[in-house]
Amino acid sequence: MYDGAAADSWAVYEEDDSTLAPLLIVRELLGLHRFDERNLPVLGHIETLEGIPRRHVHDLASEWNRWWLADVAAYEGVSFRSGGFGGSGASSNPVGTSGPGLPPGQKLQDFLTHHWLDVAAYQRDVRLRARAELGEARDSDLTMSELVITTERCKGTRALPFRLQLEVLPFATSGLWPVTPTRYLVSSRLRRDRAGFAAAIAPVIESLGW
Repeated sequence: MYDGAAADSWAVYEEDDSTLAPLLIVRELLGLHRFDERNLPVLGHIETLEGIPRRHVHDLASEWNRWWLADVAAYEGVSFRSGGFGGSGASSNPVGTSGPGLPPGQKLQDFLTHHWLDVAAYQRDVRLRARAELGEARDSDLTMSELVITTERCKGTRALPFRLQLEVLPFATSGLWPVTPTRYLVSSRLRRDRAGFAAAIAPVIESLGW
């Protein structure tokens, strides 16, 4: 976690995992990223399953979208904290304690019942890949503090209190993608590039703090 000096100041929480990772994995396993209008990149190294009846694909895409919205809404109801994740539905989660609850749709629930071991294995792989790509990049990283200090000097005023959650995943594409105004997915490739990450996150910090 990175924060300002005062208790009521700003704080940025950063994790190399996400409750959304299982959802993104399922999206790729089922090939639903073709129907997702959020323009999120793929995680890669996930093989799309064959033989899914075409008549079910749109139903699965609709159920997946509802699952995403439900998980994001549930997470927003949990206060920011460091450490692991686990929304209100974690007790019924087949993937693990760091993942979301069951999806609201029957077809997607049936899929997870049969494939949750695959999803869990992919989730472990995603976490390991993110950490491997990051290496030691963040151990002494003062990017957040430097950005806030620099912006405060330029604007001549202190940052307003804000909270920001960053979840780093090994996306195949380098970038930064909003989930909500205070929650972002970050590619591990971008996070490792300190200058590139600073340039990408600076507008977010400014929009929240001023």
